[in-house]
Amino acid sequence: MSELEDSKKKIVVVGGGISGLSAAYFLGEAFRHDPKFEIKLFEGDSSTGGVIRTTKKEGFLLEHGPDSIVSIKPWAVELCRKLGIESELIDTMAENRHSYIVYKGNLTPIPNGMYMLAPTSLKSLAFSPIFSLKGRLRMALEPLISRRANTEDESLASFVVRRLGREALERLAQPMAAGVYMCDPWKLSLKATFPQFLQMEQEHGSIIKALGKMFNGNSVRGPRYSLFKSFRGGIEYLTKTLTDKITQQNCVLNKTATRLDYNSNSKKWNLTFNDKSIYESDAVCLAVPAWKAAELLRSINARLASELETIRYSSAVVVNMAFKSEDIDHRLDAMGMVIPKIEKRSMVACTFCTSKFEGRAPDKKVLLRAFLGGDFNPDAFEKKDTELVQEVLTDLKKLLKIKGSPIFYDVTRHSKVMPCYEIGHLEKVERIKNLQCRIAGLYLTGNAYEGVGIPDCIHTSQKTSESIISSLTDIQYQSLKSFS
Repeated sequence: MSELEDSKKKIVVVGGGISGLSAAYFLGEAFRHDPKFEIKLFEGDSSTGGVIRTTKKEGFLLEHGPDSIVSIKPWAVELCRKLGIESELIDTMAENRHSYIVYKGNLTPIPNGMYMLAPTSLKSLAFSPIFSLKGRLRMALEPLISRRANTEDESLASFVVRRLGREALERLAQPMAAGVYMCDPWKLSLKATFPQFLQMEQEHGSIIKALGKMFNGNSVRGPRYSLFKSFRGGIEYLTKTLTDKITQQNCVLNKTATRLDYNSNSKKWNLTFNDKSIYESDAVCLAVPAWKAAELLRSINARLASELETIRYSSAVVVNMAFKSEDIDHRLDAMGMVIPKIEKRSMVACTFCTSKFEGRAPDKKVLLRAFLGGDFNPDAFEKKDTELVQEVLTDLKKLLKIKGSPIFYDVTRHSKVMPCYEIGHLEKVERIKNLQCRIAGLYLTGNAYEGVGIPDCIHTSQKTSESIISSLTDIQYQSLKSFS
């Protein structure tokens, strides 16, 4: 081994999803002209991207995981700019910038003046068909409800019921939140998921008053949906570009990490893989689910592993279905629909892919994408494809007036991929950070900590990379045994 090779600082990133790819990219860029540093990314699958996957079939473009990024969180768009692919981003179709919500078995447009969990004005409540008169009257009382003196974390459901009433939770907040987190709102942390609404209560004493000032009477229907962006060739274009960029820093596939050890003599980390090979490094960034990180860290720090284990995950199923346009009688003039749990359907939500982004299906064809699983249909992951498809098709036929059978369908299962930010999540993450920071050379990133969306994952990985970069010039290793 040459003297240069022997003196290299080696950084290993475990996990090739958007978090791991982003971390490896930022590290690679930082040390691009410095031969003293080597970055390797290891991924257990045969390809990178994690849950992000785009395929083509019979002229249709299928998304098997997330299909878009939200530009209001700037980190994904900024990364696209750095990668030189910003010109490949496309916007949602302007004429379809609204969504439906299922109400008593029918698709009802989400009314103007509704912003995520709440109305933006008392006026917007007057003609809201998704609420009963009693429900609208209860929501209208929201400006009179005193702010909560206790600032401890509470569930999203508790907050919405306290301020807006149970109907607001069941008919609006629950289905809107489920489209992002797929988690029971009675378990979901308000501080970790929708902190802006807590801030509205604390600063203005009322959500409706705060939203009224924010939007000043302007419609929030179209502009909010314009924030979603994707790529002409699908969202996987982002992860493929990242993979191409980091190839020169070595992106190794089909390598599943099975054990992590620290060698106190060499002051190095040793990562063992499924093929029994071992890679030695100066720093390790675990860009894997919290439960996987816990498995790798149990022998390193039992307390840290125990904290990571308490982050609960759920599984999800995505069902793509292709149809002839003539077989669907309902107008697909929206981006999709969300479905309240009280409607007792198999799906959490359904995207009208061909109405959301251009280039998703051939002419006179329609592509729909249904989401199942999470806390609302936990058995979906274990069901056979044919059973799942029949359940989805039964619902879609009723809701969209579909006749006939789909041209084809595709079922994708994602096991234990959706972290649920339960009550006390931020405090838990702080404890995890404190424990992790005491172990020099160890770093954690991913969707388990500070946000589940693509921009959040990129931002978290960028901050993690900056921590690695700042520490690598003079790493002072400590004995890990004292932290177990």
